[in-house]
Amino acid sequence: MFASHYDEGRITRMLDPDPLWAELGRRAIHAYLEIERESGLQFFHPGGCLKVAPDTPQFAELHASLEAVRDRLNLTTCEPLRSAELQERFPYFALSGHTGMLESGTAGHISPRALVQAQTRIAQKRGATLVPSHVERLEVNSESVTAWCASGAQIQAERVLVSSGAFTNGVLPTPLDFELQLRIVLFAELDEAEATRLQDMPDLILEFADHPTLRDVYVLPPIRYPDGTNLLKIGGEPLSPRVPSTQDELKAWFRTGECPDEVEPLKDTLLALIPDLRTTTFHTKPCVLTYTPTNRPYLDTVVPKRLFVAAGGCGLSAKSSDAIGNLAAQLTHRGGWEVPEGSLLRPEAFRIPQVSETRAA
Repeated sequence: MFASHYDEGRITRMLDPDPLWAELGRRAIHAYLEIERESGLQFFHPGGCLKVAPDTPQFAELHASLEAVRDRLNLTTCEPLRSAELQERFPYFALSGHTGMLESGTAGHISPRALVQAQTRIAQKRGATLVPSHVERLEVNSESVTAWCASGAQIQAERVLVSSGAFTNGVLPTPLDFELQLRIVLFAELDEAEATRLQDMPDLILEFADHPTLRDVYVLPPIRYPDGTNLLKIGGEPLSPRVPSTQDELKAWFRTGECPDEVEPLKDTLLALIPDLRTTTFHTKPCVLTYTPTNRPYLDTVVPKRLFVAAGGCGLSAKSSDAIGNLAAQLTHRGGWEVPEGSLLRPEAFRIPQVSETRAA
């Protein structure tokens, strides 16, 4: 089964230039310790996250947005750092001429594999039944929804929530407006000595002013994977992302995805960022991101009282999956959720555009 949570490292943080994503992150991170306690599984590693950009007028709005979100949400674990402070605190990074914001304690990385296991364990503990198969199609009528599984099983329910990432449109009666983007992630394998040297490294999100192919990159610290290797990961947003035209092309990408044109810029960036990095080898992994026109996940009704959707992570949702899932569960069971005073997590922020237009009319 294709999925993107077969991994050990995803950045998690509250701080974001978009206050809505910051609020989702804060709500999710506040629940991490309770999920770990109830499931008995650890998935959160609070090593910190550093978001930086060139100290130029071009990025003045970004820096101002980060400070505004920090103040709005009272993120006391965030501190601004100038170029000299960055070089003093993180001597292994080549960040001269940059400025940024460091979030400590509440940021770091999660193991998405362990998070999904923890969430599944708690769901089963509370009465959920796990069916080890994927849904190939749905039939919706006035009384119920029938899910047809690849295993041959048929499951009937009063209400169904579809949350299938890049494959969501494969089971919905009418496709939603998504843009899928194919990405490559590069891993640098490190020996024990190098992994130990960089073990206190925070996550890094780095914006570019004039890179020929990349808008930004993210880097995670060395993480020990189940096979015993220590891997440092880098990925990024290309200026010209590749978009699959069919589901078959998407599946083929998950099976054999390779793109040397994207790998070399990532490798060059990593070695420029950590000039004395000692790596034994590099390897890659395919990834797919699902974007919506609003840059918000869809959390909305598709068929009243029957079919609901939670999809479109926009490359930002792994860390916030529990908060997004909580809203989606309330939508499915209750038709909506309560919005605390001052919160940006209002239902209209997550609506499917054509549904919103119909309601407005």
